[in-house]
Amino acid sequence: MATKATGAAAFQAQIAELTAVSMEATARDIELRTVTTNLQTIKKAADERVQ
Repeated sequence: MATKATGAAAFQAQIAELTAVSMEATARDIELRTVTTNLQTIKKAADERVQ
């Protein structure tokens, strides 16, 4: 029975770690999208100045 409890605890720890990593990846993705959008805006403004 102790093995089952140990396995359940390990599983819960893995789920918690997966959730944390997933949240980090989501935050990084949002940051990357923000930077990309800002760069596109700057490029668009620069292209308009050239014309």
